[in-house]
Amino acid sequence: MSGVVGAEQDYLRERKMAAVRDGNHRAGGVQRLEAPRGATVKPELRRAGDPHDLDVAPQHPPGAPGAESLHRSFLGGKPSGEVRRRMASACRVRNLARREDTLQETVAESSKGALDTVDFRRIETQADDVHNQRMNLPKPSGPFAWMQEPWGPALRCLPLLAHARHVFTTRSLDLKGPAETTAANWRLVAASVGVSADRLARLRQVHGARVVEAETMEGTVSDDRPEADALVSRDPTVGLVVAAADCVPLLLVDARTGAAAAVHAGWRGTAAGAGPAAVAALQRAYGVRATDLVAAVGPSIGPCCYTVGPELPERFADHPDASSWFRRVGGLRLDLWRATRDQLLRAGLHADHVHISMLCTSCHADLLCSYRKDGATTGRMAGVIRPMPRASREVARGSV
Repeated sequence: MSGVVGAEQDYLRERKMAAVRDGNHRAGGVQRLEAPRGATVKPELRRAGDPHDLDVAPQHPPGAPGAESLHRSFLGGKPSGEVRRRMASACRVRNLARREDTLQETVAESSKGALDTVDFRRIETQADDVHNQRMNLPKPSGPFAWMQEPWGPALRCLPLLAHARHVFTTRSLDLKGPAETTAANWRLVAASVGVSADRLARLRQVHGARVVEAETMEGTVSDDRPEADALVSRDPTVGLVVAAADCVPLLLVDARTGAAAAVHAGWRGTAAGAGPAAVAALQRAYGVRATDLVAAVGPSIGPCCYTVGPELPERFADHPDASSWFRRVGGLRLDLWRATRDQLLRAGLHADHVHISMLCTSCHADLLCSYRKDGATTGRMAGVIRPMPRASREVARGSV
C-alpha cells in the first residue's frame, strides 16, 4: 500500500512552491483522488411540489445525453474525459464497511473552544474495497479530495480544511427518516467534525433565504430546528448542518475570525439569494470581511442534468447575471454552480476563494443522493462545518 500523505500540508506546500516558480503570481494545484461508490437507501414517501424543485422528481425524469461535453460550455472548464486522461490511475479505498464498535468510540471535544487534533492523514492512495472489487469515485474539480471515514468516503475541500473542520457526506449514510433510525448515523456525522451529536445545529429547510445564528437557538441545538436555509456561528463546539439531495450545499468560513456558515440553496433559494444572505449575516454578526471568506460547494445537480421549464428565468429577473445561468441544450437547463459562484463574487468574495466540486448528483446517483434521478426513494446528504477560531487552528496544526 502506498504511503499516506497529509492532505492539508501537501496542499499548502504545493501552493508555496508554485508561487516561487511563477514569480508569486499563481498558486499550484492539488492532487485529485478517487475511491468507491455508495450504497442503497431506504424508500420514503413522495412529496407533492413544484415540478422544478430539486427535491421533487419530474413526471418524466430527463436523461443526460452529452453530459460530458456540457461541462465545458456551462462552466468554462475542461471536459471530464480530458481530465481523466491527465489523471493517474484510479485509486481504491479499503475499510468501507462501518465498524461495529464505531459508536462506542469517544468523540473528542474541547470545553474551552480549542479543537481536538485534525487528522489530515486519512487519504488512502491504494486499497481494495470490502468485496475485493475495484470501484472508482468520481474526480471532483479543483482542490477537493475524498477522505476515508468509518462510514465510507467523505468529500472535503482542502482550502476550507485549512480553516475549519467540515465534511460532505454521500449516500453511504442514511440521514433521512425518523430519529430512531438515523440517530446512529448522525452521531457518525458529528464525529467527522469532532463534535457530539447533540451539538449539531440543523434546520427545517424551506427553500428560502432566512439565516439563523446558531447561538440564538434555544436548548440543545439538535432539538431546536427553526425554519430557515442558512446557519451562521463562530462557536467551535457546534457543527452547522444543511441537508441536500440535488440542491447546493454551500459551506463558508472566515479565514480571519473562524466564523462559519452552512447554506442550502435549490433554485428557489438561489433566486432568493441564500448565499449572499449568509455572507451579509456573517458580516453583520461577527464583523467578517467578504474578502476573507473561503467557500466550498459540495455535490449538487449540474447544468448537464438540471432541465427546467421556460417560465423559470422570470423568477431570476432581479439578478444581473442570470442570463448566463440558463442554456438551451436539449431543453432549458439551469446552472446552479455558476449562479452560486456569481452571487458570491458579487457579495465580495475573491474568485480564487470560491471552490466548486462540480460533482453532479444526478450523474453519480449510485454514490450521491439525487431526488431528480431517484425520486422518493433517495435519502439526504449533509454538508457540515465546524467554526474554528484562529487559536484553535494553530493548536490543531501544531499537533498534526
